Amino acid sequence: MLGPIAATVAAIAFQGLIQQWKKTRFIAMAVAFVYLGSALYWNMAAARGRETGGVRMWSNGINAVKDHLVTNYQGREIMVLDWALQNSLYVLSNAQIKSTEIF
Repeated sequence: MLGPIAATVAAIAFQGLIQQWKKTRFIAMAVAFVYLGSALYWNMAAARGRETGGVRMWSNGINAVKDHLVTNYQGREIMVLDWALQNSLYVLSNAQIKSTEIF
């Protein structure tokens, strides 16, 4: 999330450096290629996350949890420990899951 801000700051800094030292251009291009490569890598990893079925960092495992809770515990109150999970389950299940956060 902070990557584009850091890239902007680096681009502004490199503009000043390139005006003083022309050879800095190659360093700026190398940094730009590293940023571009990492941005592409993480975007592709996020896109592949839809296929993992809840196995890796970018998983969609919450859908399996939602399906299990709707099938087996509909109408019962579910206690949720993760702060972000309650709202996600509520939205994904179209308000079929009743949940309470422990904290």
